[in-house]
Amino acid sequence: MIPARLASPDPRVRETAARAVTAVVWEPEAERELASALVAAAVREDDHEALAALFDALPCVEPALDDRELDRLASLRTDSPVLSRLLERAARVQVHGPPEPDGDVTKVVVRCLRGDPRLGTALRTPGETWVRIERIDLGLKDWDVLAPCWTARLTLSGSGARDLVHGDTLDPDPGIRALGYPIRRRTAPPLHHRSDGAGHRTVQADRGVRGHDGNRPPATDHAPGDVSPNGKGTRGPSTPKTVRGVPVQLIFTD
Repeated sequence: MIPARLASPDPRVRETAARAVTAVVWEPEAERELASALVAAAVREDDHEALAALFDALPCVEPALDDRELDRLASLRTDSPVLSRLLERAARVQVHGPPEPDGDVTKVVVRCLRGDPRLGTALRTPGETWVRIERIDLGLKDWDVLAPCWTARLTLSGSGARDLVHGDTLDPDPGIRALGYPIRRRTAPPLHHRSDGAGHRTVQADRGVRGHDGNRPPATDHAPGDVSPNGKGTRGPSTPKTVRGVPVQLIFTD
C-alpha cells in the first residue's frame, strides 16, 4: 500500500512511493486517502529528493485536498513551483468592505481564506465575471503573495470588481471543476498501456465512447504481387558483387 510506504523510515522508499502515485488514475475513495497521506508525509519530510517527489504527486490528488490540508501545505513555505501553482489554484479570498473605484482599477479589502493568491492571479466573482490582482498592499508594503488568514487591500482590474459587496468570495479559474467533473491528471500511462497489450494507446477515451479505432495495419498487409499500401513496390533483384553469386551459363560443344 502506498500510504504505508509513505510512512517508511527509508527516504528512498518514500520517494519511490510518491512517484508511484503519478502513474495511476485513482478512484475518489483512494484519492482521498492518498491526499491525506501525501500531506502528512510532506509536512514531516526532511529529505530534499523525497520532498520534491511528494510535491510532484500532489497535483494527482488535488481535488481531494481539503482546506485544512491546504493550510498545512501553505505553512511549508518552500520554493517548489509545483506547490506554488497548486496553492494559487486553490486560493480563495473574501471581501471585507465596499469596493473603492480608482480610475480603471478598484481597491478592495479582502481576507485570504485559503491558498496563496498572487500578483496576476485571475479571480472569478459571484457575478461570473473575472478580475485580476494588480497589487497587494499589506500595511505600508507591497507583497507578491497573500498568505492564508492575512487581510490586505487588493487592487483589482476588471469591470466585475466594482460590483463586489461585503462577504463575496473570489476564486481562481476552476477549469473543468466548475463543470462538475473531477480532475484526473496523469504524468505517465501504466506499463500495460505502453505496449501492444493495449494497442499502443496514448489517450483514454471517455466512458461513454464505445469501441476504438483499432491498430494501424502493417505496410505488408496487401495481396501478393500487388502494390503496397504506401504506393511503393518492392525492389527487384540486383546483380551480386561477388563472383560466386554470378549465374553461370554452360555451353556444350560436340
